Amino acid sequence: MGNIQGLYPKSNQSKVPYLGDLAKIEDFMIIALTETHLSVDVRDAEIQLENYTIYRTDRKNRSHGGTIIYLRDDITPNAKLILSYTDDQVQLQALHIQKLNMVVINCYRPPACSLTNFENSISELEHLYKTLPTPTPDLVLCEDFNFPFIKWPDGIIAGAPQSDKVRAEKVLHLTNSMFLMQVINTPTRGNNILDLFFINNRDAISSYMTNNTISDHSLITITTNYTLPDSPIDKSIPPMSNPFSKFNFFNSNINWNEVNSCLSNLNWDTLLQGNDPNVLLNSFLEIILTVCEDKIPKRRSLTSRKSNIPKDRKILMKRTSLTQQLMKTTNDNHKRALHRKIATTEREIKTSHEEQRNKEEIQAISNIKSNPKYFFSYCKKISKAKTKIGPLQLDNGKMSCPQETCSVLAQQYTTVFSQPKAESIVNNPQEFFSVQNNDNPQLNDIHFTKTDVLKAISEIRVNSAAGPDGVPAIFLTKCKEALTSPLQKIWRLSLDTGIIPKRLKEDIISPIHKGGERSVTRNYRPVALTSHIIKIFEKILRNNIIKYLEKHQLLSKSQHGFRKGRSCLSNLLSHYEWLLQGLTRRGNVDVVCLDFAKAFDRVDHGILSHKLKAVGIKGKIGTWLHNFVRTRTQVVAVDGHRKVSSSQWYTAGLCAGPATFLGPNE
Repeated sequence: MGNIQGLYPKSNQSKVPYLGDLAKIEDFMIIALTETHLSVDVRDAEIQLENYTIYRTDRKNRSHGGTIIYLRDDITPNAKLILSYTDDQVQLQALHIQKLNMVVINCYRPPACSLTNFENSISELEHLYKTLPTPTPDLVLCEDFNFPFIKWPDGIIAGAPQSDKVRAEKVLHLTNSMFLMQVINTPTRGNNILDLFFINNRDAISSYMTNNTISDHSLITITTNYTLPDSPIDKSIPPMSNPFSKFNFFNSNINWNEVNSCLSNLNWDTLLQGNDPNVLLNSFLEIILTVCEDKIPKRRSLTSRKSNIPKDRKILMKRTSLTQQLMKTTNDNHKRALHRKIATTEREIKTSHEEQRNKEEIQAISNIKSNPKYFFSYCKKISKAKTKIGPLQLDNGKMSCPQETCSVLAQQYTTVFSQPKAESIVNNPQEFFSVQNNDNPQLNDIHFTKTDVLKAISEIRVNSAAGPDGVPAIFLTKCKEALTSPLQKIWRLSLDTGIIPKRLKEDIISPIHKGGERSVTRNYRPVALTSHIIKIFEKILRNNIIKYLEKHQLLSKSQHGFRKGRSCLSNLLSHYEWLLQGLTRRGNVDVVCLDFAKAFDRVDHGILSHKLKAVGIKGKIGTWLHNFVRTRTQVVAVDGHRKVSSSQWYTAGLCAGPATFLGPNE
């Protein structure tokens, strides 16, 4: 806590990065700052600290002043801002942290403050205290009221003008009525104690330390005895393993020719044996993982939050202990020398931050073409508008934590599916899709070559996110010639047996906010991330289905979606042509527009199977498609937390999906 003397000044924008480094090292639960000098022109994203949520109260109609509280994300769920008061002089904010059963109050009053404004702020605090729940939670009051004439720890007013004495007496009366004790007894600016910390539970405070680095006030680090209650963890869900995530596939030192040579020299016919596609897929993944272990460099370890702070800056931050020496020394020459060293340290910290930002910017620009995902990650990092998922409003009125958010969203996505009609359910797909000899066109099987597999891999975007199996798109595209043989063998067996490997029917659901209140579950659209390995065969199958439907003219002329050479534009042109023809004949033209909510999710798969059979899609193709859309597993992922649910329904986002929903020409 402390007076920051401008959190984001244009002349020195290294304060926020400095606080970010300090927060990573110390892992503060709460950071309360005063005199932030923020305005509406400064967005939260510009002053964001990683893993913290911002609560701010800016001064009204004037510059300077202002307060801010950073709350660590693990204690943010169910935290509520219960007071945010500001005028052109005084700022107050109060945050109720339910996880700690604590109310944190942060206050700032400028030296030249009118009695009316000050009395209004005191009234706000008195009203807040009266409305607190029973039993009274722990109260913490962080304040800078600019009363240098109050002598602590006794709280005696000495040498104050009468007008300031009246104000100081009101503060002392307020803190006494709230049973608060003031903890800070060492100077925080010059020889004065201006930054104060009151609490009604003195046993909760272990110690405190002052640190003068980025402001003319000391920043105060307070060590408490608070412990967080354990969050409920669903132990029935094993951690999602992705062995490929430890590799840096975009490292410029990778010799892809060597990787391809290693894969090409393998005898895939010998290595991939058996009649179960699950076994073949597992063997394939184990083999390519072994090759990656040998040929692909690993990412830097990110197990520690401190690991991404440059070594030189860690040393500089340790040198801030010079402040402690400054507080203890009485020798004027020694004080001046320490002040010079502290000023030099601050300049070096500022220079270090500037150099790191320039380095990151140059690296991001150089990766625009080869690794655009890295570039956009950097842009997102420095963006002025950052968003996150939730917290969501629960049925009991409370706000969800990340794990509860996963569960709520998973339940929301499950409830949108429709139950299949009993008369349309297909229990035996092999029998249902059995081939019948007649003159009607049929698509029972397809023949696909290594060239088809190669073409399908080439269509995958190199920066596409990996699915649950973790196999990255860049690995498949860089090694496509070497991988066509094993992939063709796996999918030929899958089509012949109708068995789809279980791990390829898993979907990672990433919720995307689509507008409206962020606390409402229905305002998040599910986006499915699936395995690139199954996408390859989906593309092959989709192309063959479309070719079959087009060849036999089984599609309606009005069908423009999911068809080659057709789009929204062709649909609109056709629509306008129809309108003009009607008007030319002097007829009445009525248009009815329908929008089917959750169209893919609500399709009855029994009816879909009957529809496929009606257009002649039978045999191995019909059986494979039936198994493809059934008994899938969804994993809703939010901020490193996840919720697994089994689904009997189709999940939107699959490559082959739209092709199976094209309407026949009836």
